[in-house]
Amino acid sequence: MNEHSFSAGAGKGEIAFPAEMLPTPEGYNKIHDAPHARVILMEAGGERYAMVHLELNNVFETGTARVIQAVSEETGLDPDRIWSHCLHVLETPHPAPPMDRSPEGARFNELFFSAVETAVRKAARQALASLRPARVGAGYARCATCNTNRNILTDQGWWLGSGEAGPSDKDVAVVRFEATDGSPIAVLFVYNAQSSVMDGSRGADGSRYITADLAGASAAFVEGQLPGCVAMYCTGAGGDGCPSFQAKRTVLGAAGRTWTVDLHETGFLLVELLGERLGSVVVQCAEALSCRDIETISAVVGSIDFEGRPRTPLEMVRPSRTFDFTGDGSVKTMEPVLLRIGQDIALVGVYAEICARTEMEIKQRSTTPFTAITTFTQMGLHGGVGMGKYMGEQDMYERVTFQAMNSGVCAGSAERLCDYLATLLNNK
Repeated sequence: MNEHSFSAGAGKGEIAFPAEMLPTPEGYNKIHDAPHARVILMEAGGERYAMVHLELNNVFETGTARVIQAVSEETGLDPDRIWSHCLHVLETPHPAPPMDRSPEGARFNELFFSAVETAVRKAARQALASLRPARVGAGYARCATCNTNRNILTDQGWWLGSGEAGPSDKDVAVVRFEATDGSPIAVLFVYNAQSSVMDGSRGADGSRYITADLAGASAAFVEGQLPGCVAMYCTGAGGDGCPSFQAKRTVLGAAGRTWTVDLHETGFLLVELLGERLGSVVVQCAEALSCRDIETISAVVGSIDFEGRPRTPLEMVRPSRTFDFTGDGSVKTMEPVLLRIGQDIALVGVYAEICARTEMEIKQRSTTPFTAITTFTQMGLHGGVGMGKYMGEQDMYERVTFQAMNSGVCAGSAERLCDYLATLLNNK
């Protein structure tokens, strides 16, 4: 072993969707900017882990298994040593769902997953080839202008918009990996907003654009300012957190009346501006961090059960004053992962879309100096993909918010998750 016990490497690959995929079943017919796959490889004390991130919406269980297998084959790691995070970038295509067994669905999925797997393998190979003695540091910055709560009270009930009065965590959690000469290897940053500036927006001619959105723009800014760096945007509390400005948005007017406005292609200016603002905050924080050698990396995968309820199809969710949140007797299981980098850095990955108050309480109750929470995250094939999407706090069920209506678990689940993760974090 060399004098440094910690090593790190990183890589990225463009997810180059082929022209024959377009238009996709969801109507994407143009690519504005290609999403990427990124991988960070870490080693300390004889333990090695990989983190793989996808600037995509969702790849389902089948896609996650393929991604983890690809990283495993390229790095030699056991799948249980691979942390995967699909960022929930909304304006990227899904694969055809598992229940679609049509020849068209199979052909589309082969093109889709081939593009994803090629990018992942490239990123993993780069990470392995660049693995070298390194140091790591972590800290928080504040970016108050790029995210907001998205729950608004309309004349029909609670809905999605720009809810400035609601809770929103403005912290940006930043982890810097650097070589022993101080040059950057990777910067991982967690922000509490979906990457959804262009969510639902269409071009003036009806075109639908694939874009990595806020995640891609902010990561690209960081990489441009720190040459040689691989930057990872990680989605934190996106359940009720969105970008402060969106191209297509619900406007709340007098007496709770609402209407929808779409900026069309002009909305990409918002992506650029918000990405620049967030990226600048991340760069300044990363440059100020003091990095040091660490001796250990470890991971724990937990398990927690929740009372399940039928998840309402998205197309049936609308503002309402009443809603039946009765459970169906099912049990939904989530397997959170706790990744410790040294003694002072804790990264918590959960599969559900948690909300701001849950995220802030988990951080507040943690005794680890630096704690960050990411969503749509699992370790290996553990995670809880089937446990339901949103996980709102108790009063969201009472107010009948979008997060409660579109959840597959019953009221009280977010509070139980907080208690569980506080125990997991503080059981050293």
